[in-house]
Amino acid sequence: MKYYTLITSNFAILLLSMWLLLTIFCFQGYAFVEKKAIIYVYHATQILYSVGGIGKYESLNPKYLKAIQNEKKDYPSIPNTKKDKIKKAIELINKAIKISQSFEEAHFFMGVSYMLKMDAVNAISAFEKALELNIGKESAYTYLFILYVYDNRFIEGHQLVKKYIDKYPNAHEKGVIFDAEIYLSEGKYKESLKIGKKLVKKNSSDIAALYLIAKSYLMMHKDKNADKYFNKIVSLSPSEKKYVLKIKKNFLLKRDKKNGVGPR
Repeated sequence: MKYYTLITSNFAILLLSMWLLLTIFCFQGYAFVEKKAIIYVYHATQILYSVGGIGKYESLNPKYLKAIQNEKKDYPSIPNTKKDKIKKAIELINKAIKISQSFEEAHFFMGVSYMLKMDAVNAISAFEKALELNIGKESAYTYLFILYVYDNRFIEGHQLVKKYIDKYPNAHEKGVIFDAEIYLSEGKYKESLKIGKKLVKKNSSDIAALYLIAKSYLMMHKDKNADKYFNKIVSLSPSEKKYVLKIKKNFLLKRDKKNGVGPR
C-alpha cells in the first residue's frame, strides 16, 4: 500500500479508482469460478480417498478448503470399482482445470489419480505442471522423483533433487538419499554406497542410509555385507523386519534379471 500513498495526481487517483472497481467486479467473478473448480477437486479427493494408497494421504490445501467451507458437500455417489473411481476423479479434475488452468492443486491431484491408475506418463506430466505452478506440497517432488526413477529418466531425477533441496533446505538429507537412489537405479552402486556410508558416519541410526548401503552391497554381489546392514536395520527397528525381507527379495530378483538369471 506504500506505493499507492505516493500517488498524488488526479489522473493517477482516477486510474487507481478504476483498478479498484475492476478488482471488485472482475475478481469477484474469478473467485466464483475458482470456487467451483475447488469444489470439483474437493469431490475428486473424496473419491481418491476411497481408492486408498496415496489417495488416502493427500488432501486439499487448507486455504482452498476454507474458501468452500460454507459450500462444500460430500460427493453424492462414489463409484464402486477402483477403475471407475479413478475415472470419475479424473473427469472432475478435468472440469476444474477447464475452469482454472492455473489451479495447481488440480494438476497435483490429476497426478495422484494417474499414479493410482499406474499411468506414469500422464502422472509425470501432471506433477510437472503442478510444480511449474509452484504447488505447496513437498510430496509432489517425492511422487515425481519416484516416477522419474520408474521411467528411467535419471537426468531429470537428479535435476529435480537439486530443485527440491533448494526449495526445502531443511530436507537436505532426504534430497541426498533421493539422489543416491537414482545412482542405485542407474547401476552406479559405488556412488550410492559412498553416499550411504557418509550419512551413516554422521548418524549410525539413519535407517534410510542403512537401507541404501544394504541395497548397494546386494547389487554388488556382496551379500554378507548387505546382510550385516539389513540386520542392523532390524536391530534398530524390529518392525522393519517384514520390509527388509521384501526389499531383499525384490533386489535379488532385480539383480538376477540384470544378470540374465531365471526366477528364484
